[in-house]
Amino acid sequence: MLREHYTTVAQSQSVTSPTEQVHLLHLVINLPSPTTKLPTDFTNALKKVSEVKAEIAKGTDFAAIVKQYSDDKTEADAGGDIGWFARGQLDSVTKETALFGLAAGTVSNQFSSSGNVACYQVAETDPARAPTD
Repeated sequence: MLREHYTTVAQSQSVTSPTEQVHLLHLVINLPSPTTKLPTDFTNALKKVSEVKAEIAKGTDFAAIVKQYSDDKTEADAGGDIGWFARGQLDSVTKETALFGLAAGTVSNQFSSSGNVACYQVAETDPARAPTD
């Protein structure tokens, strides 16, 4: 689901020459609306976010954390691997700036949007990666 969205964005923006790219792993935790679900559902989701932060702080393998905690089960099976992205292919400039500023192996701060919390690990970076690699 998320991979399809990013693939569609990537194809629509069609990078045609070698460019800086990042290889990302992705973890998503859904946050149910506190007004439409039971308050305990929202509280449990926040506890899950705290558990993930604690595991990251301990240095636990990010792919293992994704497999255990991510609510995006499609990506979780692959350890959260969502592939390579060039500048302009992510869904926000803020996220792009933050992720392209991280070294390989680094986990981002969380990004919150309507209905979920996400964090990323930069698996690899390449300053001049061909778009077909």
